[in-house]
Parts: sequence; structure tokens; C-alpha cells
Amino acid sequence: MATSLFFFLFSIFSSTAFGSCLTLLNAAEILSNSGYLSMSLTLKIASEAIKHESPTATVFAPADQAFVKSGQPSLLLLRRHVSPIKLSFETLKSLPRGSRIPTMVPDHSLVVTASLAIDGFISINNVRINEKAVFGDGFVALYGIDEFINSSFVQTEPGQPAPAPASLHGSTESFAPVAQFLRSRGYHIMATLLDAQLTGLRDQTKLTIFAPVDRTFDYYASNISDYALIFRRHVVPRLLTWQDLIGSELVGTKLPTFSRGFMIDLRVSSDGIPMLNDAPVVFQDIYQSDRFIVHGLNGLLKPFTDQEWIQDSFSDGFVGDESHG
Repeated sequence: MATSLFFFLFSIFSSTAFGSCLTLLNAAEILSNSGYLSMSLTLKIASEAIKHESPTATVFAPADQAFVKSGQPSLLLLRRHVSPIKLSFETLKSLPRGSRIPTMVPDHSLVVTASLAIDGFISINNVRINEKAVFGDGFVALYGIDEFINSSFVQTEPGQPAPAPASLHGSTESFAPVAQFLRSRGYHIMATLLDAQLTGLRDQTKLTIFAPVDRTFDYYASNISDYALIFRRHVVPRLLTWQDLIGSELVGTKLPTFSRGFMIDLRVSSDGIPMLNDAPVVFQDIYQSDRFIVHGLNGLLKPFTDQEWIQDSFSDGFVGDESHG
């Protein structure tokens, strides 16, 4: 009965042309105020791509530690954490084992694998719901979980082995190590934007990332377009070590970024600190590999002219001289 009701509601919502991502943006706002920053940012970035057309939603939100452990989820996996119907906690508690919850992936449902009445806790696809992390409003229900939901889960009979989990990363796997490192150091915003903004670049692209701490975004970023713009202005399409930044060859030059027309003016202070548009590089070479170098900043890189933040277009990064990358 419960199963039929869910799919009936799902068919109604799917055919209703609300055409708005405001529901997911609202969910992201609630999560950001509840300690689930990585999932909040991911929903903000992906809200339009998910094309959520229902005015209601239930979101199963992995904790920040899940992102550190597993990296940025693919869009497909993210859609499997969102249901187009709102399931209140009272409703969720009453669902028996085997009940199916529709998701934003056609013909893919989540399965209730433990019920409160019988098991003393609730789990979906064998992932336990944190009963202390239940949030929401009139249109959105949000449930905290400690790990990503296994996208290849298949309900089995007792005694049968569970299938192996599917990959979380999809086409963005090459960015996973640096994104995980950034999250582990508290650079959640830059980590989340890394996968979302640079997907599709050729595999051998070499990048230097000047990573501002999360709190520096607050003043300038009010929507996802602002976050994306700021991110692109902090990524240079070549490898630049600390020694490169203070070396005489580059000092006084302007470095191209992934934001077309936005250049970084490189100087060195009297104390030997690289200055990027007058912002000091305070943490040197905090991450380094064959493809990525990350330096830490305490503030954002602001335009060194009077150009506005909103005057921006995307660049593929392949501009200027890359001979040093």
C-alpha cells in the first residue's frame, strides 16, 4: 500500500510543471545552518542540473566526513539522495521494511531496510538515519546520514551477500584526491566547487589553486553564480610552486585565470611573501602533485582594477604562456 502511494505521488509531481529549483536551494540553506556544509554547497551547485520540478522534497544528506572519505558525488548519485515528495519524520518512522521511496532517478527507489518499530532505528539501503539530525520546513524534509547511500543496493533475502558499492565519482574522479585534501583542511567551498566547475577539462590539465578559507566567501557570495565566479578567479592553468611565485622571472607579471579577462598581478613583498592582487599567500605548497599545487589564502583575490565582480565569463584556462606548467 505504501509503495503504491509513493509512486502515485511521484507520478503526479513528475508531471506538474513547476519548473523551479527553489525547493533544493531552500534545502541547501537549511543544511548550511545545520552543520552539513558539503551537502549544502553541492545542492546549491547542482540545483539547476537536477531539474527538480516538485515544490516538495526529502533530502538524505551525508555528513561532511563522508565527502572527505569518498569525495564529490556524481550528479547521478546526488539525485539518488533526493526524493520529490516530503516524508515527515512521523511518516518515515511508520514505514515498514521493504517500503520504497522514489528518487529523482527514474525507476530508482530507496528501500527501507530497518524500521523504528522493529529494529529501534531507521535505515535506508542499509544506511542508518541520524535521528538527532532531522530538519526541514513546510516543504522540505532533511535527514542526516553518516555515509553516501549505496547506489547499487539491491534488496536481498536474508543470508544473501550484498552487492559491491558503485563508484561515487563518475567522470570527476581525477579531482577527487585534491578535493578530499581541501575538505580535510577546512576548505569545503573550494573543494566542492573544484569538481563542479572543472568537469570536462582534458585529463592532463595542470592547475594551481589559490584557496581562500570558507569564511572569506561570506561577504561577496550571495548565490551560486557568485561562488562559481570567485572560484574561477582563484585557479591558474599551470603549476606554480612557492619558488616560482617568488622567482624573478614571474614577479611583476600578470597570470591568466579560468575567468576570462581576470588577471592576477604577482608581486613580492619586502618580507619575501608573494602578493596576488595585494593579497598575501599565507600557506605555501599545502598540496602538491604532478597535476595540482594548492596555496592557502586568508582573503579573496579581488580585481586590481575597478571592474565589478559580476563582469565575468568562463575561460577554458588555455590562454597565455603555459611553458612553465
